[in-house]
Amino acid sequence: MPVKLLPGYSLTKVKSVTGLSAVRRGTKVTLTASATYYSPGLQKYVRSHGRMLLMYQDPGKPWRTLTYVTPNSSGLATYTITTNRARTYQAYLPSTATTWYSYSPAVLR
Repeated sequence: MPVKLLPGYSLTKVKSVTGLSAVRRGTKVTLTASATYYSPGLQKYVRSHGRMLLMYQDPGKPWRTLTYVTPNSSGLATYTITTNRARTYQAYLPSTATTWYSYSPAVLR
């Protein structure tokens, strides 16, 4: 029996970049996360409005989920936590059908 070949297709996944900044004032830590992805059509990085995961790590412990955040219209997501501990924070943008996942550099506050 002959084999029928179906037309092929290709899918391009593009790079994403996630950033995180943290500011401590007393016992409050404000985290500001942003994410962008490369748009081949525009040939530049554009804001991503996908949901991001914020994580934290206490010294000597594994990473734990803090919360999920969604960027606003300017591409930034802000979250404030009250803690008297110094922790390391990181943002994670998961993969989609067209973008690769990315982690922000870790920030200690």
